[in-house]
Amino acid sequence: MLIAERTLVRQLRNILPAEHDAHRRIVSYLVAFSWSLKHQLRKTDPTADLRRLLPEERVTEILASSMPTNRILLLAGNEIG
Repeated sequence: MLIAERTLVRQLRNILPAEHDAHRRIVSYLVAFSWSLKHQLRKTDPTADLRRLLPEERVTEILASSMPTNRILLLAGNEIG
C-alpha cells in the first residue's frame, strides 16, 4: 500500500508540478487512509489520528460515515478530480 501511495504522489507531482497545496492535501488524505485502515482492522478509534492529519470539518464528515476509511478515499478522489 505504501508503494502505491508513493507512486500516486509521484505521478501527481509530475502531472501538476505547481500545485503544492493540492499535493499536501492529497498526501494528508493518503496518510489518514493508512491510519484509518489500521484502526479499522484493529477495531480501535481513529479519531485522534484523523484530527492530527486532517481539518476538523473533514474529520467530522469521515467519522459520521458508516465506512470512514472508504470516505477518506472518496475525499482524496474528489481532491484529485
